[in-house]
Parts: sequence; C-alpha cells; structure tokens
Amino acid sequence: MPMRKQITIRFLHRTVLFLFSFVITLCALFVLGNVQNFLDSSQSMILRFLLGAGGLLCIFSIFAFLFELYYIFHLRTVRYLGHCIMSGIACIVGLGTAVLAAVILLLSSGVQLS
Repeated sequence: MPMRKQITIRFLHRTVLFLFSFVITLCALFVLGNVQNFLDSSQSMILRFLLGAGGLLCIFSIFAFLFELYYIFHLRTVRYLGHCIMSGIACIVGLGTAVLAAVILLLSSGVQLS
C-alpha cells in the first residue's frame, strides 16, 4: 500500500509543476499579446485557457497539500514540509490567476449596470 501512496503523491507533484509552468507561460503570453497588439479574440481565448488552468492548478494543489499534510502527521516526518509550502503557494497563484482572468473577461465583455 505505501507504494501506491508514493505514486499518487509523485503524480500530484508533477501535475502541479506542469500546471504551474503552464499558468506562468499563459500569463507571459497574455502580457506579450498586449504589447504586440494581438486580436481581442486571441486575448480572450488566452484568458479562458488561463481561467481553466488556474482553476485546475488550484484544485490539484489543494489535493497535493492535503496528501502532504497527511504524510507529515501520519509518518511524523517533516520530509514533505517543503512540498506542502510549494503546494500552498501554487494554490494561491492558481486561484489568483483564475480570479484575475475571470475579472478581465468580465470587464472586457462590457458590464452594463441598469
């Protein structure tokens, strides 16, 4: 049974790392798109991808964080403390970028107050 747990936590770490790098890349692409005058449709597509990737990063980071907390308390070791901190930071980054992308999409669509 411990082998299965190790495979699960390694999968979560790799997924969080991939999604974190994907979110950073999409943020850079959005900023460069603003500088290079991309079309509005391209920018909104980048923002929708950023919204989805940020949400997934937040969800996977929460799962990784919970697994790591379980390992810290169950195994009584601080081996996973660094990973736990990184998962918390990745969760905050994912949530922040998802919220920011949603706000930009909402504002760009033209909010009409009655």
